[in-house]
Amino acid sequence: NIDTCAPGTVACTGCWFGTSGPCISSSTVCFAYFPNTLMCPGGTTECADASPVACVVDPWSEWGECTATCGGGTQLRTRGVSSPASHGGDACGDLFESRTCNTDACSVPVACEVSEWGAWDECSVDCGGGTQSRARSVVVPASGGGAACPLLTESRTCNDDACVGEPVDCVISEWGPWSECVAGSADQSRSRSVVTPASNGGSACPSELVQTRTSVCVVDCVASEWSDWGPCSLACGGGVQDRSRSVDVVAQNGGLACGALSESRSCNALACPLGVDCELSAWGAWGACSS
Repeated sequence: NIDTCAPGTVACTGCWFGTSGPCISSSTVCFAYFPNTLMCPGGTTECADASPVACVVDPWSEWGECTATCGGGTQLRTRGVSSPASHGGDACGDLFESRTCNTDACSVPVACEVSEWGAWDECSVDCGGGTQSRARSVVVPASGGGAACPLLTESRTCNDDACVGEPVDCVISEWGPWSECVAGSADQSRSRSVVTPASNGGSACPSELVQTRTSVCVVDCVASEWSDWGPCSLACGGGVQDRSRSVDVVAQNGGLACGALSESRSCNALACPLGVDCELSAWGAWGACSS
């Protein structure tokens, strides 16, 4: 092992002192060989120069998450080394790569806009301390990461003065009769009214003064007008053309159905003219030869 090894390699191990051997990976053991031969005295391994081994890499991983949701970001993917290069074999190359992603322009942030506050509701009691509330609505909803909407309702105390005199409870009327059925609607309603409002801390009136019930009235189906007739399927000899209509109001609670939503009729019933076969002239003379 007296020869100078090339950069990046090491002398083989286990060779006899004073002899020269190939410079190979230190993980391989070889023996000295006779000059101009591949015979290793006392050994079983040929001492030829080691062949180059190229790097072997794993498959690329999936692309990672983009660094931005819009306006252009970057995502990466990687791969590992299955077997490193040796003896001057081809190197592994890049073990990671990047690409741009989500290049669409970001939408302009739009902040939420709300209406002015509405009027305060009536106080829940006329004395002794109650509450009332007010509300506002969304005019422009937030989008594109704009500022969110603020609270849409708020409450405050009211009528904090102590009650004077005897408390008077609210008195309401009995429920009125259910309304008559209206064509095209399956709903009915009824109402009651306040006879005596509460005062001096008496029991408040119930909030429900109107009731509605659904699916009680019979509703007949209502169909749209018929469409125009479609084109005839044949130009002559008898064809068919169609027209249709749609349901505007669905039948409910046993109401009458709409009937057929499409219909057909015959058209272009006149007989077609007799067919005329194609007629060709006689063949012309042969043209001049091309060569």
